[in-house]
Amino acid sequence: MCQPQSNPKPKSKTEFWELLDKLYKVHDAFKKCVPYYPTVAEKTVPNEDMQDFFDVFSYVKNPLKTKAGEYVSAINCLKETALEQMILTKKHYQKTGRSIAWHGYQSFKPDEVTPEQCHEIGLKLAREMSDRLC
Repeated sequence: MCQPQSNPKPKSKTEFWELLDKLYKVHDAFKKCVPYYPTVAEKTVPNEDMQDFFDVFSYVKNPLKTKAGEYVSAINCLKETALEQMILTKKHYQKTGRSIAWHGYQSFKPDEVTPEQCHEIGLKLAREMSDRLC
């Protein structure tokens, strides 16, 4: 059984850069051992049936509108893989031309709510809608 070892701390700037260089070499070796596999979303070419997914996800994940993604959430799926999950579901059930997702909008008067409150209201509404649809 391995015993935890203390992390070596560099004693000088030169030693720091030598440790960093070793870390990069390990990282590069690791990347060669673990092949990269593209996700379903990366392999799927947007076509007539899928274009809406790509358009909506591009819009809702816009970092300028979401505080770099802080106000992006998902219901009944992971936000990191939501597009991929929806594409797989659509392909699995061979659903073309039908909606399997909804994207809603909400509006407030200036300074009526904070961004955090707006996000929470949207999540609450999405959860209520999800409970009724599933």
